[in-house]
Amino acid sequence: MTNATMTSSLAQAVTPAQYLGPVAIFQWPLAWALIGLLLAVDFMWAWRIGLEISGSEIRAGLIAALLALSAACRRRHRAQANMLEAVAWLFAFAATASVLTYLAASCAFPLQDVMMERWDLAIGFDWSAWHAALLNQPTLNRLLMVVYNTLFAQFLLAVIYFSKRDRSARIEELMLLMCATVAPTALISALWPTLGPFAVHGVGDVTYLRDVLTLRAAGPWHFESLAMQGIVPMPSFHTVLAVLFTYAFRGTGLLGYGIATLNLAMLLSIPPIGGHYLVDVLAGAALALGAIAVQRATQQLATIRIRFGLWCETRVGKVLDSVHGFVRSATMPAQRLGRVAILQWRSVWAMICLLLVVEFVWASRVGLSVGTGLNAGIVIIMLVLSVVYDRRNRAIADMTAATASWVALMSAGLVLSYLAASCARPLQDGVMERLDRVVGFDWLAWHDAMLSRPALSWLLTIIYYSLQPQAALSIVYLAKSGRTGRLKELLLSAGVTLVATISVSAIWPTLGPCAANGPSFGPCATNGGGDIAYLRDLLALRAGGPWHFELSAMEGIVAMPSYHTVGAVLLTYAFRGTGLIGYGIAALNVLMLVSIPPIGGHYLVDVLAGAALALGAIAVQRAARHGMGRILFGLARELVGKMLNSVRSSVFKPAWISARALAVKSDRPHDPRR
Repeated sequence: MTNATMTSSLAQAVTPAQYLGPVAIFQWPLAWALIGLLLAVDFMWAWRIGLEISGSEIRAGLIAALLALSAACRRRHRAQANMLEAVAWLFAFAATASVLTYLAASCAFPLQDVMMERWDLAIGFDWSAWHAALLNQPTLNRLLMVVYNTLFAQFLLAVIYFSKRDRSARIEELMLLMCATVAPTALISALWPTLGPFAVHGVGDVTYLRDVLTLRAAGPWHFESLAMQGIVPMPSFHTVLAVLFTYAFRGTGLLGYGIATLNLAMLLSIPPIGGHYLVDVLAGAALALGAIAVQRATQQLATIRIRFGLWCETRVGKVLDSVHGFVRSATMPAQRLGRVAILQWRSVWAMICLLLVVEFVWASRVGLSVGTGLNAGIVIIMLVLSVVYDRRNRAIADMTAATASWVALMSAGLVLSYLAASCARPLQDGVMERLDRVVGFDWLAWHDAMLSRPALSWLLTIIYYSLQPQAALSIVYLAKSGRTGRLKELLLSAGVTLVATISVSAIWPTLGPCAANGPSFGPCATNGGGDIAYLRDLLALRAGGPWHFELSAMEGIVAMPSYHTVGAVLLTYAFRGTGLIGYGIAALNVLMLVSIPPIGGHYLVDVLAGAALALGAIAVQRAARHGMGRILFGLARELVGKMLNSVRSSVFKPAWISARALAVKSDRPHDPRR
């Protein structure tokens, strides 16, 4: 392959879908990928709690028909194809989002209508008076009713307008913002459920209330897909969409002003017509504006990076960079150096702060209190030492900053695991034992074989508890060798997999084989009262609150998947390319995997799931770092397109007539793209 051919192939691989002609099947693959993610979450969650949805075949058939028409029109009528695909996406989004809101309502947390009414009164809003004033004016009532139900029409208008003007990027932006806001909306509605003022005051259309009350009762449940309706009062997703549609039509002149006026009237109609508190509307507007702000900041950051990269590519830019770096290092104040050193961990601390916010809200809802004195003190001391040593010894500053991040992350993970256990979903130990037997693993026989020899059991115990010393070694070694990027990669991967592990454990809880078999060694050992150590907290959390725990005394209670396995794989990967020390860490962690079932009290499936989760996180991280995801997707798309073109040409054109001959017979110039 020549350089020109390779360059052409790579250019086509990374070209957006709209420029690939008949090769493109989906105009907005990222938006469809998010729909697929929502669908997977809906399926797993519904399967776990016993929620059945029937009648989905009609929606699926309609979506498939629209996509088929879009594919048929893609080559000749690109605008019409985009319109059809966007409508199909809207139907898919509405279906997956409605199921997600029903699943969120099944969490059945305590209702907060009294609190919402207090907040409305605190800001001077009387819902009953507003509703009565509207009913006294029938014309205004009908007008606001029409305005309230214009969301679907606004989406169709956006699709038609931007498709006709070849601004498909604006449609994709709207789709991504809708996907980005529906998940927080469902999450907030699950943690802070309300019935709405219609139910409280006994007025308005309360047909939605039947489904809400059914979901708050015990399952299993069955619903018709076409009969499902909006049941989320807080925050108002109607408000979210009104703000997003107004933003989508920015810079469109009179049309944009008309849409803004329409949606302003819609905001006035949402409390009396939609049955929302005013706080619901304010929360929905804040959520939409926050999503827009994040999206704009991301775009601006990407633009800045591109411009800076182009500037640095010039010879003058490289010379000026060298001079500037030398002068800056010689004259930068000490306090500025300190800020730069701390800022390199900002992504890690942003993740930790997000976890703390989620835990604070969740813990306040379920009645969990945690004493954090010792761990908080360690984090503060490490951060202070990082600032002190930043001017003197950058390696020590990195070590202490990374230690503070690790302690804070693991502490947040412990609290989150206890909150997840309080969900008290049905236990799955019977299924786990059957899965172990399917793969040919007998946990009790393995436990007896490993621990029947005192020397071997002692060795496996030491290896099992080497995870934290390995983490400390990684911090010291990587910081000392100047590999802070590798250290940050480890912390981010640990944080992401920690959240994923705890999420799975909340949906698929188990007590572990220790509870079933009651051995008396290691973490599974019984105390004087015959109680398994970690099981005491786990059973207390499943029994109902309120609870109080000291962070320093909290146990690891996540069985499925095994986070010990996740940590072993991530630490082995962190030490890649370090010579003998890397091989030693790898050998140690292979032995740790052997020790996890008998010493840690895990099923073999726990270990396999933990390893798969860690390897998946590593694969995603590597793909993101090397930018290979887009290239591979583009190459695959190009290959599929060529196959479709070949099939089409073999079916619709006789093999013995050349393309040029066809062009001559039809008296048209030859088009090499056909």
